[in-house]
Amino acid sequence: MYVRGNRRDYDMWAARGNPGWSYNEILPYFRLSEDNETPKYRADRMYHGVGGYLTVGISPYLTPLANAFVTAGEQMGYRNIDFNAANQTGFMIPEATIRNGTRCSTAKAFLRPARNRPNLIVSYYSTVTRILIGEVNKTAYGVQFLRNGTYYTVYASKEVIVCAGSTNSPQLLLLSGVGPEQQLKSMNIPVYANLPVGQNLQDHAGVPLFFLVNQSVTITRRVYESGMAIFDYAMEVSSPLSDPLATETIGFVNSPYANPNIDYPDVEMLMCTSLPNHFNELQLFYIVVLTLHPKSVGNITLASSNPFQAPLINPGYFSVASDYPMLVTATKMAYNISLTPALQAYNSTLFLPLYPQCNSLPFLSEAFWTCLVSNYSTTVFHAGGTCRMGPSSDPTAVVDPHLRVHNITGLRVIDASIMPIVVSGNTNAAIIMIGERGSAFIYQDYNVRNPTPAT
Repeated sequence: MYVRGNRRDYDMWAARGNPGWSYNEILPYFRLSEDNETPKYRADRMYHGVGGYLTVGISPYLTPLANAFVTAGEQMGYRNIDFNAANQTGFMIPEATIRNGTRCSTAKAFLRPARNRPNLIVSYYSTVTRILIGEVNKTAYGVQFLRNGTYYTVYASKEVIVCAGSTNSPQLLLLSGVGPEQQLKSMNIPVYANLPVGQNLQDHAGVPLFFLVNQSVTITRRVYESGMAIFDYAMEVSSPLSDPLATETIGFVNSPYANPNIDYPDVEMLMCTSLPNHFNELQLFYIVVLTLHPKSVGNITLASSNPFQAPLINPGYFSVASDYPMLVTATKMAYNISLTPALQAYNSTLFLPLYPQCNSLPFLSEAFWTCLVSNYSTTVFHAGGTCRMGPSSDPTAVVDPHLRVHNITGLRVIDASIMPIVVSGNTNAAIIMIGERGSAFIYQDYNVRNPTPAT
């Protein structure tokens, strides 16, 4: 999904001591990457880019439910908008990182065009085990990695840049002696910088609601795996396989807890027309509803000093009590979407067999909704914040506004882990922007002219 988040997210980043990260300052870096293929959005050059490496557009395959979802949003009082432009509150058939009906991953978009450059070497089947840091000068000078049973060392002439994500970037820093002093000493890891690495883990918890319809309008397993669908996908024409996770509409809406006077919705709804397990070939769609501004935070810690042992992930969901009724309210709102005339035209009905833990409770009672959140909430894979960006005066910060690790020379982190506050939406587009912004900072810090300046 190509979802940028809300302008207030970035303005809050800047307000917390991170110059260069306000919405007006980062918008050029969204445009820089983008090669938008949707005509009505492509023409809006204030908010969208053309000619970048990353192809962005709407899936060539949509079911009839896509427009029904948008209409349902309108019937609930929300506009059909471009939520990557001036305003976020509303419904939209979303754009995705998609090219010719296939996924335009960051590898396809950015690495493939650079694969023959002499200054790029990609080491397959390799796991970095630690960053090498000088004991005296506290400078990162290389990395150690394991490949096919052999350890190798690569030395850096300028910097080591860590881009391993919200789980593995903190894990690697901790293994390398950058993190909470007490945790590192307990595992006999030398401490090079006492920083809150792995703290501030933020994620969007959500609840999936499954609905049965009375017409053949969803993508069942039979449709998804048909010979025609596979052939059309191979020929790069409209195919069910081109529909990214069958997420055909996204809505950003206001709960009763939101401020209706500002454009800062607190609930996201992802309307999907195919179930992950294609449940019994039934005509089912689902809505994943999530709250965008949770107050709860978790953490990433080491299970041991063994780099091949997975770290401990404590998401901390609902550790702040107010997040719980917020998600209950959001779940009720998602159900109300199903009651609109646009979806009742398909006799949309909550599919209770998928909620056995709650079926003994009175349907639609407060106890029923509470049970759903208690038993069926899940991650939506929007983790961020574990190497938080902030000034040196911020005791919660790991990297500075140029993404350099505090108190260590020659070490940066450039990925979702640097987010001070996780963005209000899917994180993919924001992470790509962070990559562009970090690249520009590197040029700036070494007084090198940026060959692709943001405009």
